[in-house]
Amino acid sequence: MAVVNAFKALQSNLRHLTWKTQQVAAGDLEQQVDFMGDFSTAFNSMTQQLKDSREQLEQRNKFIRETFGRYTSDDIVEVLLDMPEGLKLGGEKRQVTLLMSDLRGFTALAEQLEATDVVALLNHYLSAMVEIIHRHGGTIDDIIGDAILVIFGAPVAMPDAAPQAVHCALEMQKAMHQVNEHNLQMGWPEIEMGIALHTGEVVVGNIGSTKRSKYGVVGQAVNLTARIESFTVGGQVLISPTLMGAASEGLILGGEVEVHGKGMREALRCGELLGHEDHPESVLDQE
Repeated sequence: MAVVNAFKALQSNLRHLTWKTQQVAAGDLEQQVDFMGDFSTAFNSMTQQLKDSREQLEQRNKFIRETFGRYTSDDIVEVLLDMPEGLKLGGEKRQVTLLMSDLRGFTALAEQLEATDVVALLNHYLSAMVEIIHRHGGTIDDIIGDAILVIFGAPVAMPDAAPQAVHCALEMQKAMHQVNEHNLQMGWPEIEMGIALHTGEVVVGNIGSTKRSKYGVVGQAVNLTARIESFTVGGQVLISPTLMGAASEGLILGGEVEVHGKGMREALRCGELLGHEDHPESVLDQE
C-alpha cells in the first residue's frame, strides 16, 4: 500500500511539473534554469520516497514470512502479504475452530527406543500430519513434543473453518495407517493418536516480548479443547457441541462421551466423529 501511495503521489507531482514546464517554457532563460533546479530536487525527493517505501514493504513481507511461514500454508502467507494491514497484526477476539491432537502412550514407547529413533519416528509422524493440516487451511499454533494445536479461521478468516477442521481430523486419522506401515518397516512400534475439535471464541494475535514473539491463541476455548482431547483414545476424534452446530449437516457420529473438567458445572456431552456423508472414503474404522 505504501508503494501504491508513493506511485500515486509521483503521478500527481509529474502532472503538476508538466503543467509548470509549459508555463515556464514561455518565460526567459533565468526562469527556465531555476525551474530545472527545482525539478531535479523534486524528482530526487520522489525517488527517495519510492526507495523508502520499497524497503518498508520488504521488511513487512519478511516479518510475515518469518511469523507464519513455518506454521501455515504458502497460500495463506501469500494472502497475508497482500493485506495492507499486514504489519498491524494485533490481538483480536475471533470465532475459530481448534484442533488438538496427541499421541497415546508415546512417552512409554519412547523409552523403548534409541533417542535418534524417537526423533526420526516423531518427525515422520509430524511431517505427515502437517502436510494434511496445511492442505485444509489450518494454522499450526504450536507443536509440543507429539501434541499439535491447530487454528482454523485465523489469521485469515475461513467461512468453512469447522467443516475444514472436520475433514482435516478425519484425514489425519486415516493417514495413521501409512505412518504405522512405515514404523513397522523401520522396526518401530505402532502409534495411536487422539484428536479433539471445538469451535469457540478466542483471542488471537502476536504474543510474547519485544525480543521474541509468535502468533498465538489464548482463551477458555483452548483449555476446553485440551480437556476434550485428554478424554480421547487412540484412533478417536471427539467433537464439542458447538463444533457440531458449526459444521452443519453430514457428520457421521458414534456414541457420546461426557467430558468433565475443573470449573465445569456439568459434563460436556461430546460426540465421537466417525466420518462425513459427503466423503465416504474418510469414514474411520470402528474398533
